[in-house]
Amino acid sequence: MDSIKSSYGQVVLVDNGGFFPESDPQMDAAWFLMDAMKMLNTAAVGTSERELRWGLAYLKSIVNQKNLPMVSSNLLEASTRRPVFKPYVIEKAGRAKVGIFSLMSDKVDLGPARDSLKVEEPSAAARRSIDELKKKGATVIVLLSQLGKVESEDLAAAVPGIDAVICGHNVPLLQKGRMVKNTVTSYGGEQGQYVSQTTITLDAKNGKRLDKFEHKVEKAQFVLINGHGGAVVGGRDEIAAFAIVRSGVAMRRPDREGGLNIQLDSYALTDVRASAIWNRA
Repeated sequence: MDSIKSSYGQVVLVDNGGFFPESDPQMDAAWFLMDAMKMLNTAAVGTSERELRWGLAYLKSIVNQKNLPMVSSNLLEASTRRPVFKPYVIEKAGRAKVGIFSLMSDKVDLGPARDSLKVEEPSAAARRSIDELKKKGATVIVLLSQLGKVESEDLAAAVPGIDAVICGHNVPLLQKGRMVKNTVTSYGGEQGQYVSQTTITLDAKNGKRLDKFEHKVEKAQFVLINGHGGAVVGGRDEIAAFAIVRSGVAMRRPDREGGLNIQLDSYALTDVRASAIWNRA
């Protein structure tokens, strides 16, 4: 994280959930992992059925002791229909307000607490959470999904307003994220062995996400956007200028006398990087 923060001034670290161990002899690993997340200043921690392995009371006791920002938008108390944890958090990152919420499947076994808990249908919970986050000023919305690859992508396609989905629950490891309509989805594999990095380009004036555009700059490291539909993308071996038209297509501008011929009077740096420690199963 230190190396990422040294390159990007506005960084949000999240954990997708699913981090409780699979066997009783490894019970202490849960404490260790939660301590580590707290030390790393994790902004939000998602919830899955694995965290309920030893019951809700046990989980709540550790969360309260560690003061860990655990979230779930659709895990409810069966009797009151109230959320078990905060449904979402809003994390300030420079000018951006990053709204983070978590969903789990409504088809899983909730373990010892199954009689006292209820899981709301994910898409309904997602729509409600997105509406509330926007009303509270969130300019970027991130979903910590414990729905698996297919259901995460289906939800991203059906529910507008999500900028990034951190996909968990038996997902593959993919080196490059996928675009599902206007949402970027990323996949960190199993067992928490990888940290996924998602870069979102923002408007420097208001912290809102800019429309995506395609470019072919290899290993792009930064994007500069001005107020006149121009962009500069910096890569490993080149820096290229583009004119962004309304269709979202980036038209490459030819160099003039070795220069880029673009004025950057106001720009947005690729300045929010949502990093996720992935689910372990």
